[in-house]
Amino acid sequence: MHRARKTTGLLLALTIASSLGAQPTFQTIPQTTLLAGSPIHIPLDGRNPSGQALSFTAVSSDPLVTPKVLTGNRSLRIRVADFGVMVFELFDGRVRRATNRIVTLATNGFYNGIIFHRVINDFVLQGGDPTGTGAGGSTLGSFNDKFHVDLQHNRTGLLSMAKSRDDSNDSQFFITEGPQRHLDFNHSIFGILVEGEAVRQRISNVATGPDDRPITDVVMESVESFIDSQNAVLMLKAPEGATGTVDITVTVRNASGAETQQTFRVNVTPDLVNSPPFLAEIAEIQTPVNTAVTYQLIARDVEGDPALFLDQDSMAANGLQVPVVANENLQYVVDFNTGFMTVTPTNGLSGRHQISVATAMNINAVDYQVVPVVIGPAPENP
Repeated sequence: MHRARKTTGLLLALTIASSLGAQPTFQTIPQTTLLAGSPIHIPLDGRNPSGQALSFTAVSSDPLVTPKVLTGNRSLRIRVADFGVMVFELFDGRVRRATNRIVTLATNGFYNGIIFHRVINDFVLQGGDPTGTGAGGSTLGSFNDKFHVDLQHNRTGLLSMAKSRDDSNDSQFFITEGPQRHLDFNHSIFGILVEGEAVRQRISNVATGPDDRPITDVVMESVESFIDSQNAVLMLKAPEGATGTVDITVTVRNASGAETQQTFRVNVTPDLVNSPPFLAEIAEIQTPVNTAVTYQLIARDVEGDPALFLDQDSMAANGLQVPVVANENLQYVVDFNTGFMTVTPTNGLSGRHQISVATAMNINAVDYQVVPVVIGPAPENP
């Protein structure tokens, strides 16, 4: 009996030692096409038998392609009844306004029991509406779009905000299947699938009825935010106009120093999509009573194309919606080509007001912002 116990203890010790010394692994990365000027995000789906945290690094064989392993982001785990689990890394470092909303709702249990109400194969899975109709949302209200030039709808598995009109984001989101470039800088991307692609595929293939609703409900049992120590995301980026072939080597290590490497080829090709511009964040404008103030609007455009700028008069003249019509005593003019804006309160108007501005390359691709204008007391005479 005594000898048997010693043998059992030895086997247990050997098993633990073997586990701690095991090589970490990650899913094979296939040969990849990178569109110049359209960065691609690649999931690094890691596994470590010991359960230790993993770290990833990446190097490029040519400066034509810049690799970057993203760090400091939270993750989202969506457990879907009868299908399994999908894990997403959130883009906290780029679109915090969107990720904060999703994490807040998930932490409060908002998504638990909500369905994916819209499933279109080769397009999107959409959910997040408690009414299950596509018309509902949370009690937190809407928030403005948040874009980043490095976040484009160029692959499967991107997590993006659903909305009915500009700046009406709330609780609904969708997951892409395939590139959906017509959504670029119209919908706010805030995460990417890093684990559970087979689950996403199975949901995408479900039978649907009217309004693309699954015939059998696809239910999110739970949605939770967490810190993922096993997976990561690699961003690859090449400048506009670049072409060529590059090898990328990714290394994964665990805390014991064990590591595994993988090299894959990247073909850099031209991006044939001309993305629309979007407005940079506009700060609150402040001015004294009856005192004009100027502000330079800035448009971001991936290709560096010139953008057009609009005020409420030019929006109306082009048949576009005006999100908020300014007070008649708050006059403002935006130069159509330069974006230079002059705001002039008149007739003693004071308090907090709003004006509407926009940028566009044509009337079918418009990014609006509603800008707060605070008009304070008139300046005192010296």
